[in-house]
Amino acid sequence: MHVSFCVLMFTIPGLALLRAYGSGKGWEPWISASGVEVSWMMTPANFLHGLLAWCLSILIGGHVIMALVHQLKWKDETLGRMTGRLDKSGGTGERPLKLATPNPAPKQAPKQRRG
Repeated sequence: MHVSFCVLMFTIPGLALLRAYGSGKGWEPWISASGVEVSWMMTPANFLHGLLAWCLSILIGGHVIMALVHQLKWKDETLGRMTGRLDKSGGTGERPLKLATPNPAPKQAPKQRRG
């Protein structure tokens, strides 16, 4: 799910920039207007940009709905983990420090010397 979010968040703006460059109109902060329309740049961007944007919107909506289901129906603290509130300290956002304690190696009896 999260990989899909990342891929779409880079692909959708990339397609929009490709379309802006291919249209010849440009996009002033980064792409200057060339006045020449390049159809092979605009075709994939025109076809995929809107479709992928709707896919991203559906993924976001599903993510929000499932976070609420976890919180309100299943009450499994998933929303708390997502927002960084793991304890019930009143919503201060501070988490208690948990130190890892390594398991000590079992002690072995000293070897006896043979005489």
